[in-house]
Amino acid sequence: MRAVTGGFMLDLAMKSIRTLPWVQNSSVRGCRVLLRVDFNVPVEHGQVRDRTRIERVAPTVDYLVKAGAKVIMVSHFGRPSCVDADFSLEPLVGTISEVLGVPVTFVGDCFGERVCTVVNALPWGSVVLLENLRFHAGEEKNDPAFAKQLASMADLYVNDAFSCSHRMHASIDAITKFLPAAAGLNLQDELHYLGNIVSEHPVAAVIGGAKTSSKIPMLRNLAQKVDFLVLGGGLSNSFLRASGHKIGSSVYEPCDDAVHAVLESARKSNCCVIVPRDHVVARNLDCSAQTKQNKDVGEEDCIFDIGTQTSAEVAEVLGKCKTVFWNGPMGVFERAAFATGTSDLIRNLVCLKKEKGVSTIVGGGDSIFAIKASGYSAEDFSYVSTGGGALLQFLSVA
Repeated sequence: MRAVTGGFMLDLAMKSIRTLPWVQNSSVRGCRVLLRVDFNVPVEHGQVRDRTRIERVAPTVDYLVKAGAKVIMVSHFGRPSCVDADFSLEPLVGTISEVLGVPVTFVGDCFGERVCTVVNALPWGSVVLLENLRFHAGEEKNDPAFAKQLASMADLYVNDAFSCSHRMHASIDAITKFLPAAAGLNLQDELHYLGNIVSEHPVAAVIGGAKTSSKIPMLRNLAQKVDFLVLGGGLSNSFLRASGHKIGSSVYEPCDDAVHAVLESARKSNCCVIVPRDHVVARNLDCSAQTKQNKDVGEEDCIFDIGTQTSAEVAEVLGKCKTVFWNGPMGVFERAAFATGTSDLIRNLVCLKKEKGVSTIVGGGDSIFAIKASGYSAEDFSYVSTGGGALLQFLSVA
């Protein structure tokens, strides 16, 4: 019952963001605006590897600054269990300021006297970034007391983090009980485009990556809306295992009942589910790789990518479609030996849009980074959404 209730609440969360008034319709001059952004960006050796999520909030920040508001940005970063310097947002301030085109003042907490002092001292039109929301347990617990503390330093709440809007967290949900709320420009853009995403059939949803337990419940509804459900990455391991296939020592989440529920939903809706038939396997990421059929996967093999036969089958299926949504890589694309499945998929999507006018929609941070790593950009696709799980949730309840 708890899982059903949680899913119901997530459905309500995604539906509620569609009813938010636009920030342009709010009076923001002389207002302290608490702006929820998503700066959970990939970082390597201290450098931001992909700036897409920062770039997407720039129009909202620019609008608020020019309108004479004080902009108080809040975000999470990573999955810290407590205060942890490795997950501080402070090292990102330089990049954030550069992308937004305005000075950004950093404060090393999310609330309290210190934060209020800094905010109150800054002139109107200033931008502040507070410390990682997840340094406080109340954020992920959707704690009203924590949300009230966040709200105490602002006059208006603006959600511009579509990629987080499927989460029942304090800075997304509970905060709206204490402040008037509005949708930022990025959130408006996402809602406008994605509202019609499943309009031209045949439609294929290509879902990869990990986070299996959070994605599978959404797939049950999604299978009722699309014509093809193509699975890859770590997600597909759970489907393969539940269907009696060998996955060796591959990482998977045991959720056979949920998998069968997805498959039954697809059967009733005449949705064709495609799982990998061959794989690139190795004992670990540093060992030599080889391609094996499902039946040949050994006990010590780990599946790290889809094989060439699967890639060919996926290409054939997508060639029949007018709309393709993709979320999540097909393998461990960060390693060259296991990047082919993802790079083949990307090239195929680019060609489908360019040569056949297929509507291609990409969602999620890993997918966006994989595109750039393959030498392509957002312009090569019909639309690139900042949300992965949020996009799946949105589509599943649309």
